[in-house]
Amino acid sequence: MNKISGEDLQRLADMTRLCFGEEEKQAMMRALDEILTMMEQLQEVNLDGIDELAHVGLQQGRGLLCRDDAAKPGWPPEELLKNAPQSENGCFKVPKVIE
Repeated sequence: MNKISGEDLQRLADMTRLCFGEEEKQAMMRALDEILTMMEQLQEVNLDGIDELAHVGLQQGRGLLCRDDAAKPGWPPEELLKNAPQSENGCFKVPKVIE
């Protein structure tokens, strides 16, 4: 039995604006089923006695390991805009994407 239905996959495809052929749908459903099965297996792992890790940079007794936050000069805007198909007032100009 599939953990994800064709309806669920279609709703996900609609939200992400993806189109699948019938073969792709079947392959995607199999892949998502495998992922969900792995997630179920992870939930079965006994984590008693294991401290939570709030951040990968956080080390026991040493605090958060960070580099100094120092400002560095950036690229000159005119250099960046040389590669832009269109620019306006020192900014990239892109088509409107809101429907």
